[in-house]
Amino acid sequence: MYLEKKINKIIFVICLLSLFLKSSELYGQINEYEIKASFLFKFGKYTEWPKYDDDYFIITVIGKNPFADSLKKVASSKTMKEKKIKINYINSLTEIKNTHILFVPKTEKKSLNSIVNATQNKPILLVTEFCDAAVQGAHINFYLNDENKIRFEISKKNLKKSNLKVSSLLLDIGTEVD
Repeated sequence: MYLEKKINKIIFVICLLSLFLKSSELYGQINEYEIKASFLFKFGKYTEWPKYDDDYFIITVIGKNPFADSLKKVASSKTMKEKKIKINYINSLTEIKNTHILFVPKTEKKSLNSIVNATQNKPILLVTEFCDAAVQGAHINFYLNDENKIRFEISKKNLKKSNLKVSSLLLDIGTEVD
Protein backbone atom coordinates (compact mmCIF):
# COMPACT_ATOMS: atom_id res chain seq x y z
CA MET A 1 0.00 0.00 0.00
CA TYR A 2 2.77 2.44 0.97
CA LEU A 3 4.81 1.60 -2.12
CA GLU A 4 1.75 2.01 -4.36
CA LYS A 5 1.03 5.46 -2.87
CA LYS A 6 4.66 6.46 -3.36
CA ILE A 7 4.63 5.30 -7.00
CA ASN A 8 1.35 7.17 -7.67
CA LYS A 9 2.83 10.30 -6.12
CA ILE A 10 5.95 10.06 -8.28
CA ILE A 11 3.88 9.52 -11.43
CA PHE A 12 1.66 12.50 -10.57
CA VAL A 13 4.68 14.74 -9.92
CA ILE A 14 6.33 13.68 -13.18
CA CYS A 15 3.13 14.35 -15.15
CA LEU A 16 2.62 17.79 -13.65
CA LEU A 17 6.28 18.71 -14.04
CA SER A 18 6.23 17.67 -17.67
CA LEU A 19 3.13 19.82 -18.15
CA PHE A 20 4.91 22.75 -16.51
CA LEU A 21 8.09 22.24 -18.51
CA LYS A 22 6.27 21.91 -21.79
CA SER A 23 3.59 24.56 -21.26
CA SER A 24 5.40 27.30 -23.14
CA GLU A 25 6.18 24.94 -26.03
CA LEU A 26 2.55 23.83 -26.22
CA TYR A 27 1.06 27.30 -26.58
CA GLY A 28 1.02 26.91 -30.35
CA GLN A 29 -1.02 23.72 -30.01
CA ILE A 30 -2.78 24.12 -26.66
CA ASN A 31 -4.28 27.32 -25.41
CA GLU A 32 -3.37 28.63 -21.92
CA TYR A 33 -6.93 28.05 -20.74
CA GLU A 34 -6.98 24.45 -21.90
CA ILE A 35 -4.00 23.90 -19.61
CA LYS A 36 -5.69 25.78 -16.76
CA ALA A 37 -8.87 23.74 -17.30
CA SER A 38 -6.85 20.55 -16.88
CA PHE A 39 -5.34 21.93 -13.70
CA LEU A 40 -8.77 22.78 -12.30
CA PHE A 41 -9.74 19.13 -12.65
CA LYS A 42 -6.49 18.05 -10.99
CA PHE A 43 -7.11 20.53 -8.15
CA GLY A 44 -10.55 18.99 -7.70
CA LYS A 45 -9.11 15.50 -7.68
CA TYR A 46 -6.48 16.32 -5.06
CA THR A 47 -8.60 18.49 -2.75
CA GLU A 48 -10.67 17.13 0.11
CA TRP A 49 -14.02 18.77 0.85
CA PRO A 50 -16.13 18.26 3.94
CA LYS A 51 -18.83 15.68 3.34
CA TYR A 52 -21.38 16.83 0.78
CA ASP A 53 -24.47 15.25 -0.73
CA ASP A 54 -24.68 17.09 -4.03
CA ASP A 55 -25.58 15.18 -7.16
CA TYR A 56 -22.82 16.90 -9.12
CA PHE A 57 -19.29 18.13 -8.61
CA ILE A 58 -19.67 21.78 -9.61
CA ILE A 59 -17.09 24.09 -11.13
CA THR A 60 -18.20 27.70 -11.51
CA VAL A 61 -16.63 30.52 -13.51
CA ILE A 62 -17.60 34.04 -12.48
CA GLY A 63 -17.55 36.86 -15.05
CA LYS A 64 -16.25 36.54 -18.59
CA ASN A 65 -15.52 32.92 -19.50
CA PRO A 66 -11.91 32.65 -20.74
CA PHE A 67 -12.15 28.88 -21.21
CA ALA A 68 -14.39 28.83 -24.31
CA ASP A 69 -15.48 25.17 -24.45
CA SER A 70 -12.42 23.70 -22.70
CA LEU A 71 -14.08 23.09 -19.34
CA LYS A 72 -17.23 21.58 -20.80
CA LYS A 73 -15.25 19.29 -23.12
CA VAL A 74 -13.23 17.88 -20.25
CA ALA A 75 -16.24 17.70 -17.92
CA SER A 76 -18.30 15.72 -20.43
CA SER A 77 -15.83 12.84 -20.33
CA LYS A 78 -14.89 12.76 -16.63
CA THR A 79 -16.29 12.35 -13.16
CA MET A 80 -15.02 13.90 -9.95
CA LYS A 81 -15.33 12.29 -6.53
CA GLU A 82 -17.65 9.73 -8.18
CA LYS A 83 -20.03 12.50 -9.31
CA LYS A 84 -20.84 13.90 -12.72
CA ILE A 85 -19.24 17.28 -13.31
CA LYS A 86 -21.36 20.34 -13.93
CA ILE A 87 -19.94 23.63 -15.21
CA ASN A 88 -21.71 26.87 -14.28
CA TYR A 89 -21.07 30.35 -15.65
CA ILE A 90 -22.27 33.24 -13.52
CA ASN A 91 -22.01 37.03 -13.58
CA SER A 92 -22.82 37.98 -10.00
CA LEU A 93 -21.97 36.99 -6.45
CA THR A 94 -25.63 36.38 -5.72
CA GLU A 95 -25.52 33.48 -8.20
CA ILE A 96 -22.86 31.59 -6.21
CA LYS A 97 -24.67 28.56 -4.91
CA ASN A 98 -23.43 25.05 -4.22
CA THR A 99 -20.10 25.06 -6.00
CA HIS A 100 -16.92 23.20 -5.24
CA ILE A 101 -14.49 25.22 -7.33
CA LEU A 102 -14.94 28.90 -8.16
CA PHE A 103 -12.63 30.22 -10.86
CA VAL A 104 -12.08 33.98 -10.90
CA PRO A 105 -10.53 35.18 -14.19
CA LYS A 106 -8.37 38.28 -14.65
CA THR A 107 -11.40 40.28 -15.75
CA GLU A 108 -12.82 40.01 -12.22
CA LYS A 109 -9.71 41.24 -10.39
CA LYS A 110 -11.51 44.34 -9.08
CA SER A 111 -14.18 42.12 -7.52
CA LEU A 112 -11.79 39.82 -5.67
CA ASN A 113 -12.35 41.31 -2.20
CA SER A 114 -16.13 40.95 -2.58
CA ILE A 115 -15.74 37.40 -3.89
CA VAL A 116 -13.42 36.45 -1.01
CA ASN A 117 -15.90 37.91 1.49
CA ALA A 118 -18.81 36.04 -0.11
CA THR A 119 -16.99 32.68 -0.09
CA GLN A 120 -14.94 33.04 3.07
CA ASN A 121 -15.28 30.17 5.53
CA LYS A 122 -17.25 28.15 2.96
CA PRO A 123 -15.91 24.94 1.41
CA ILE A 124 -15.41 26.51 -2.00
CA LEU A 125 -11.99 26.19 -3.61
CA LEU A 126 -11.26 29.71 -4.85
CA VAL A 127 -8.90 29.66 -7.86
CA THR A 128 -7.62 32.88 -9.44
CA GLU A 129 -5.10 34.03 -12.02
CA PHE A 130 -3.67 37.40 -11.01
CA CYS A 131 -0.85 38.81 -8.94
CA ASP A 132 -1.13 38.57 -5.13
CA ALA A 133 -4.55 36.92 -5.22
CA ALA A 134 -3.51 34.17 -2.81
CA VAL A 135 -2.34 36.81 -0.35
CA GLN A 136 -5.75 38.50 -0.71
CA GLY A 137 -7.75 35.37 0.09
CA ALA A 138 -7.64 32.97 -2.87
CA HIS A 139 -6.73 29.35 -2.20
CA ILE A 140 -4.86 28.68 -5.44
CA ASN A 141 -3.56 31.26 -7.87
CA PHE A 142 -2.20 30.69 -11.38
CA TYR A 143 0.67 32.81 -12.61
CA LEU A 144 3.16 32.83 -15.46
CA ASN A 145 6.78 32.68 -14.40
CA ASP A 146 9.70 34.52 -16.05
CA GLU A 147 9.87 31.81 -18.70
CA ASN A 148 6.16 32.24 -19.49
CA LYS A 149 5.26 28.86 -17.97
CA ILE A 150 2.06 28.31 -16.00
CA ARG A 151 2.64 27.82 -12.28
CA PHE A 152 0.40 28.03 -9.24
CA GLU A 153 0.70 29.19 -5.68
CA ILE A 154 -1.26 27.78 -2.74
CA SER A 155 -2.38 29.37 0.52
CA LYS A 156 -2.70 26.70 3.21
CA LYS A 157 -3.97 29.35 5.61
CA ASN A 158 -6.88 30.25 3.31
CA LEU A 159 -7.63 26.58 2.65
CA LYS A 160 -7.82 25.90 6.37
CA LYS A 161 -10.29 28.79 6.86
CA SER A 162 -12.56 27.12 4.29
CA ASN A 163 -12.16 23.66 5.82
CA LEU A 164 -10.46 22.33 2.67
CA LYS A 165 -7.41 20.08 2.53
CA VAL A 166 -5.13 19.61 -0.45
CA SER A 167 -2.95 16.62 -1.09
CA SER A 168 0.75 16.88 -0.45
CA LEU A 169 1.09 16.19 -4.19
CA LEU A 170 -0.26 19.69 -4.94
CA LEU A 171 1.80 21.25 -2.17
CA ASP A 172 4.94 19.65 -3.59
CA ILE A 173 4.36 21.17 -7.02
CA GLY A 174 2.80 24.51 -6.14
CA THR A 175 4.46 27.37 -4.32
CA GLU A 176 3.22 27.94 -0.79
CA VAL A 177 2.58 31.61 -0.05
CA ASP A 178 2.16 31.40 3.72
